[in-house]
Amino acid sequence: MVDPRNDFDLYSVLYNSDPKLRNIITMVNTVSYIHQGEEPQFDNEFLCKQDYNLFLLLLSFVGRYNRSQVAKPVVSAVSTIGKFLRKANMPANKLPKAFAPTGQCVAGSMKLFVDVDGWFYACERISETSPDSRIGHIDSGFDIKQVQKILNFGSLINEKCKVCWALQFCSLCVDRCDSGHGLTEESILQICKMFRQDTHYYLCVILLLKYLGIDSIEVEE
Repeated sequence: MVDPRNDFDLYSVLYNSDPKLRNIITMVNTVSYIHQGEEPQFDNEFLCKQDYNLFLLLLSFVGRYNRSQVAKPVVSAVSTIGKFLRKANMPANKLPKAFAPTGQCVAGSMKLFVDVDGWFYACERISETSPDSRIGHIDSGFDIKQVQKILNFGSLINEKCKVCWALQFCSLCVDRCDSGHGLTEESILQICKMFRQDTHYYLCVILLLKYLGIDSIEVEE
């Protein structure tokens, strides 16, 4: 977890100073303040350093820079860019009859978070104050209906999803879409707007890579 209130260089120093961390494959997320009622405060210098390292990462795709010298938190973006490239190389004439955001895991199957009162949650990032977040209790087991509701939260905005240009790239998760007071159409659409901005950025990256003749990149698993 990366806290944008810290100096971006601290994370590079952390990884590079420890041989065990230097060579491991990591997935990096920024600290979420959504369910604390706070807006994330990204320091301008943090963003500049992050964007510069993203630029170095792009240079590494064309052999103009050594990827091992790119800040570790940014290298994790290779996986996301690789996924966008694969989807862009497999265009579809039409969407399937059934479709849903692909960012949501099957709640409780991959990992489970249990609070001190015994309530089950899909993961540690999800809101503990929302009535829609609980998927069971230690005494009664899983609430399958609630698990299904979380898995198919896109049904709350399905008509808007059908006409969304970013649908086939959608990776929304209930963690970001829940306001902390429950899943609503308004709370989901607010995050949709941010996701479309991110999707636009990655599609621009894909167009650049294709212009340079790059149709695939090596993604470490």
